[in-house]
Amino acid sequence: ELLNIGLQRLVSLDHTINLLLAIDVISHNDILPHVRMSIASYFVRNHEIDRLKTFLHSSLTFKCFSPQYYLYASNIMVVNNELELAEELAIESFSQDSTNALSALHLSIVYGEQSRYNEALQYALLSNSLDAELAETKLELTNLYSKLGENGKACLCSLELIDSRQLTVKAYTNLLAILE
Repeated sequence: ELLNIGLQRLVSLDHTINLLLAIDVISHNDILPHVRMSIASYFVRNHEIDRLKTFLHSSLTFKCFSPQYYLYASNIMVVNNELELAEELAIESFSQDSTNALSALHLSIVYGEQSRYNEALQYALLSNSLDAELAETKLELTNLYSKLGENGKACLCSLELIDSRQLTVKAYTNLLAILE
């Protein structure tokens, strides 16, 4: 409703976002989750990573998003090489739903990006146990085993991956690079 009022009065979207953020602080982060998601999406679209980071830190404090949203936000932080915040968001996503194979896989990817391969392997194995059909997990396991020097296990994962016939062209390209 506030967004509509701001637009009706020809107030810029940025001013409306600032108004919503002020209300959010005053109301102790009690605005509706879909409004919070809209604000975060606005920051993403406008490449305002610093404002997004501040906003996401407050959302972590009050745990006001779904696990899927924390996963999405964490992925954005990985792309922007903000690995510390990406890790916090990925952990929050996983803590809200530890039975989600994608949350476990993403946490593995975040740890891998930080060269924390043993921790990454732990979550990739968990992701695989939660959903053995997830081709992306097999690709991540192949990558991690290769980085850890366990080439036999990397090859076994690769063979499972090829046998599953679920790979995209990009995945085949990544797999070939890992096995070189």
